[in-house]
Order: sequence, then structure tokens, then C-alpha cells
Amino acid sequence: MTVSAKRGEAAGGSPKAPEGLPVLEVRTYAITPGNGGKFHELMTEGPVPMLRRWDVNVLFHGPASQDADRYILMRRFESETERLATLGAFYGSEEWLRDWDDPVMAIIGNYHVLSLTCDRTLADAFTVLAQTTRSPTGAG
Repeated sequence: MTVSAKRGEAAGGSPKAPEGLPVLEVRTYAITPGNGGKFHELMTEGPVPMLRRWDVNVLFHGPASQDADRYILMRRFESETERLATLGAFYGSEEWLRDWDDPVMAIIGNYHVLSLTCDRTLADAFTVLAQTTRSPTGAG
């Protein structure tokens, strides 16, 4: 399911998503022209460490290989309910709204969310792959 969410809110989930199965979420961002490097620095300095402090499993973040002004953020959640609750709280938090919402959103042209419910074996494989392929430049 691809969804474009409004500023400051988590993209809604599928009402048919089976509960209790892991969810892999992929966000793709179209960054305003020439700001891909700035966006990566911003994400590496603030939002990604903040997500990890919130115990969000960030599997990957970094520029798309084919376009420096496209960016990918991939996360794992244990269920669709957890994804929606966690991201709702995260994007509504004082820290996000005070420190990161304006600077991040100012250089995003648009973004899309793909929320994929999958079995635990596939989710675990993505998690292991992410842990073994992290870039030394912080793009993972």
C-alpha cells in the first residue's frame, strides 16, 4: 500500500493488515533539487538517532543509488498497530515538533509510504541483512 501522509502524521495502515505479523515500512522521499546531501546529514544527525532512542528498528536510511535527491528510510515494526502507535507518538512528540519537523519537511518535495505486512522469517531476514550491511558513512 502506498500512502502519502500529511505533515506530522503517520501514514494510515491497511484495515485488512493481519495483526501480530511484522511490518516492513519503506518511505521514499523526493528531496527538493540539490538538497539530497543536506537531507542525509539532517537525518543522520537528528531523526534517525531519535528513532533509535524510541526503539524503532531502522533497517536502512540513505540516498537512493540512482538519484541523490531521492532518499529511502526503511523500518521494522512488530505489528501494524505498533507502527501506527509508535509513529503517531513519535511525530507528535515535543522533540520532533520543536527540533526536526520544520527543517526536515522544508526540503522534502513529497514522500510515499509502503507498509508491507510479512511473515516473521522475511522480517528477520531483512533485519539480519540490515545489521550486516550498514555503511561506515552512517547510511544504514
